[in-house]
Amino acid sequence: MKKQLINPSSTREGSILSRNSFEGRKIFRQVCFLTMILFVSLSQFACDKAFKGEVNIIDKRDTGEPEENLASHKPRDVEAFRIEFMDEQSYSIMYYQNEEGKLRAHKFWYGTEDDFDKVAYEWVNDTTVSVKLINSSTKKEKKFKLFGYGSSSGILQ
Repeated sequence: MKKQLINPSSTREGSILSRNSFEGRKIFRQVCFLTMILFVSLSQFACDKAFKGEVNIIDKRDTGEPEENLASHKPRDVEAFRIEFMDEQSYSIMYYQNEEGKLRAHKFWYGTEDDFDKVAYEWVNDTTVSVKLINSSTKKEKKFKLFGYGSSSGILQ
Protein backbone atom coordinates (compact mmCIF):
# COMPACT_ATOMS: atom_id res chain seq x y z
CA MET A 1 0.00 0.00 0.00
CA LYS A 2 1.28 3.34 -1.04
CA LYS A 3 1.17 6.28 1.39
CA GLN A 4 -0.08 9.61 0.16
CA LEU A 5 0.76 13.02 1.53
CA ILE A 6 -2.41 14.80 2.48
CA ASN A 7 -2.79 18.51 3.16
CA PRO A 8 -4.09 18.56 6.79
CA SER A 9 -6.18 21.67 6.29
CA SER A 10 -8.15 19.99 3.54
CA THR A 11 -9.19 16.97 5.60
CA ARG A 12 -11.38 16.33 8.58
CA GLU A 13 -8.30 15.52 10.68
CA GLY A 14 -6.82 18.89 9.73
CA SER A 15 -9.88 20.73 11.02
CA ILE A 16 -9.67 18.79 14.30
CA LEU A 17 -6.00 19.75 14.65
CA SER A 18 -6.66 23.43 14.05
CA ARG A 19 -9.62 23.37 16.47
CA ASN A 20 -7.42 21.72 19.15
CA SER A 21 -4.71 24.33 18.71
CA PHE A 22 -7.36 27.08 19.07
CA GLU A 23 -8.62 25.46 22.29
CA GLY A 24 -5.02 25.10 23.48
CA ARG A 25 -4.43 28.82 22.99
CA LYS A 26 -7.69 29.58 24.76
CA ILE A 27 -6.69 27.42 27.75
CA PHE A 28 -3.24 29.03 27.78
CA ARG A 29 -4.81 32.51 27.93
CA GLN A 30 -7.12 31.41 30.76
CA VAL A 31 -4.19 29.99 32.74
CA CYS A 32 -2.24 33.22 32.21
CA PHE A 33 -5.23 35.30 33.32
CA LEU A 34 -5.77 33.20 36.47
CA THR A 35 -2.05 33.34 37.27
CA MET A 36 -2.14 37.13 36.96
CA ILE A 37 -5.17 37.34 39.32
CA LEU A 38 -3.40 35.09 41.83
CA PHE A 39 -0.24 37.23 41.66
CA VAL A 40 -2.18 40.47 42.17
CA SER A 41 -4.12 38.98 45.09
CA LEU A 42 -0.97 37.74 46.80
CA SER A 43 0.87 41.00 46.26
CA GLN A 44 -1.95 42.91 47.97
CA PHE A 45 -1.55 40.72 51.07
CA ALA A 46 2.21 41.24 51.02
CA CYS A 47 1.93 45.03 50.84
CA ASP A 48 1.26 47.12 53.90
CA LYS A 49 -2.45 47.69 54.04
CA ALA A 50 -3.58 51.31 53.91
CA PHE A 51 -5.44 52.32 57.03
CA LYS A 52 -8.64 54.27 56.39
CA GLY A 53 -9.09 56.27 59.60
CA GLU A 54 -6.73 58.29 61.74
CA VAL A 55 -7.12 60.04 65.10
CA ASN A 56 -4.78 62.04 67.29
CA ILE A 57 -3.87 60.60 70.67
CA ILE A 58 -5.32 62.71 73.50
CA ASP A 59 -3.09 63.17 76.54
CA LYS A 60 -4.99 62.20 79.69
CA ARG A 61 -2.03 61.49 82.00
CA ASP A 62 -3.04 64.24 84.42
CA THR A 63 -6.79 63.60 84.43
CA GLY A 64 -6.96 59.82 84.68
CA GLU A 65 -8.36 57.22 82.37
CA PRO A 66 -11.28 58.38 80.22
CA GLU A 67 -14.66 56.72 80.42
CA GLU A 68 -16.55 55.41 77.42
CA ASN A 69 -19.00 57.91 76.01
CA LEU A 70 -21.66 56.09 74.00
CA ALA A 71 -23.75 59.25 73.49
CA SER A 72 -21.06 61.01 71.44
CA HIS A 73 -19.94 58.06 69.31
CA LYS A 74 -21.25 55.89 66.52
CA PRO A 75 -20.33 52.38 65.37
CA ARG A 76 -16.75 52.02 64.10
CA ASP A 77 -15.44 55.09 65.93
CA VAL A 78 -11.99 54.78 67.45
CA GLU A 79 -10.38 57.05 70.04
CA ALA A 80 -6.96 56.91 71.67
CA PHE A 81 -5.53 58.30 74.89
CA ARG A 82 -2.13 58.54 76.54
CA ILE A 83 -2.61 57.62 80.18
CA GLU A 84 -0.63 56.59 83.23
CA PHE A 85 -1.25 53.11 84.50
CA MET A 86 0.54 52.03 87.66
CA ASP A 87 2.92 55.00 87.29
CA GLU A 88 3.90 53.99 83.74
CA GLN A 89 3.00 55.53 80.41
CA SER A 90 0.35 53.56 78.55
CA TYR A 91 -2.04 53.98 75.68
CA SER A 92 -5.75 53.28 75.88
CA ILE A 93 -7.65 52.65 72.68
CA MET A 94 -11.43 52.59 72.73
CA TYR A 95 -13.28 51.18 69.75
CA TYR A 96 -17.04 51.33 69.34
CA GLN A 97 -19.12 48.77 67.50
CA ASN A 98 -22.71 47.79 66.99
CA GLU A 99 -23.68 44.58 68.78
CA GLU A 100 -27.21 43.25 68.41
CA GLY A 101 -28.53 46.72 67.62
CA LYS A 102 -26.74 48.47 70.52
CA LEU A 103 -23.56 50.51 70.57
CA ARG A 104 -20.83 48.98 72.70
CA ALA A 105 -17.32 50.17 73.58
CA HIS A 106 -14.27 47.94 73.97
CA LYS A 107 -10.89 48.97 75.40
CA PHE A 108 -7.32 47.99 74.76
CA TRP A 109 -4.28 49.06 76.80
CA TYR A 110 -0.67 49.05 75.67
CA GLY A 111 2.13 49.99 78.04
CA THR A 112 5.34 51.37 76.54
CA GLU A 113 7.92 54.11 76.99
CA ASP A 114 7.69 54.87 73.26
CA ASP A 115 5.97 58.09 72.28
CA PHE A 116 3.13 57.99 69.78
CA ASP A 117 0.92 60.85 68.66
CA LYS A 118 -1.54 59.26 66.21
CA VAL A 119 -3.52 56.10 65.69
CA ALA A 120 -4.46 54.87 62.23
CA TYR A 121 -7.18 52.25 62.01
CA GLU A 122 -9.21 50.13 59.65
CA TRP A 123 -12.14 47.89 60.49
CA VAL A 124 -11.61 44.34 59.24
CA ASN A 125 -15.18 43.27 60.03
CA ASP A 126 -17.93 44.12 62.53
CA THR A 127 -15.92 42.91 65.54
CA THR A 128 -12.27 43.37 64.53
CA VAL A 129 -10.23 46.54 63.98
CA SER A 130 -6.59 46.88 62.93
CA VAL A 131 -4.82 49.77 64.67
CA LYS A 132 -1.39 51.28 64.19
CA LEU A 133 0.20 53.56 66.80
CA ILE A 134 2.34 56.15 64.99
CA ASN A 135 5.09 58.54 66.01
CA SER A 136 4.86 61.18 63.27
CA SER A 137 8.38 62.55 63.75
CA THR A 138 10.37 59.28 64.04
CA LYS A 139 7.99 57.20 61.85
CA LYS A 140 8.02 54.46 64.50
CA GLU A 141 4.91 52.27 64.39
CA LYS A 142 3.32 49.50 66.42
CA LYS A 143 0.46 47.46 64.93
CA PHE A 144 -2.28 45.46 66.62
CA LYS A 145 -5.42 43.67 65.52
CA LEU A 146 -8.14 44.03 68.16
CA PHE A 147 -11.43 42.21 68.53
CA GLY A 148 -14.38 42.50 70.83
CA TYR A 149 -17.84 41.09 71.24
CA GLY A 150 -20.08 41.06 74.29
CA SER A 151 -17.98 40.91 77.42
CA SER A 152 -14.94 39.57 75.54
CA SER A 153 -12.21 41.61 73.92
CA GLY A 154 -8.59 40.97 73.12
CA ILE A 155 -5.74 41.15 70.67
CA LEU A 156 -4.97 39.03 67.61
CA GLN A 157 -1.42 39.00 66.33
